[in-house]
Amino acid sequence: MAVRARPCEHGIRARKPVVALVGALRSMGGLVVAAGFSGHGFAIAPAIGRALADQLAGKPVPELDGLRPDRPVSKSAAVK
Repeated sequence: MAVRARPCEHGIRARKPVVALVGALRSMGGLVVAAGFSGHGFAIAPAIGRALADQLAGKPVPELDGLRPDRPVSKSAAVK
């Protein structure tokens, strides 16, 4: 019997890659968000929660830099 590996998609297929937003929205007075994780976000929610708590406490969390809402986005990566 062969074993096959398949990605866990929960029946949902995204047409374009979507990257979550984590951090403060300057345009909203610094409102902090953690959104756009899709189904896999549930698995990393504890780590995101801990990282956000550290960030709100004033600790540096460079791991979240790539997820900040004001990050530069190339035209090819933008979701239209």
